[in-house]
Amino acid sequence: ILEAQANGIPILAGDVPALVEAIGDGGAIVGLDDIDGWAAELEQMWSDESYYDRLCQQALQHGQRSDADPASVAHSFIRVANRLVDQVNY
Repeated sequence: ILEAQANGIPILAGDVPALVEAIGDGGAIVGLDDIDGWAAELEQMWSDESYYDRLCQQALQHGQRSDADPASVAHSFIRVANRLVDQVNY
């Protein structure tokens, strides 16, 4: 999800809690069993240029936020791992 969003590609997904959280404002959520809803959302993304452009911009913003930046995530992981190692060494 984040890789697509970091490239300005919005996500269309089912209303699974983890997906809803991961997508944020960078896409659209549809009920898993709502076939008409899936078709309608996909049709709107495909045919409504201003709607799609807005979703693309929101996806880009969501995918490029600091807590999703790979270097930032790696730095945070290393900091936590070093703290854990320091605790074990005492």
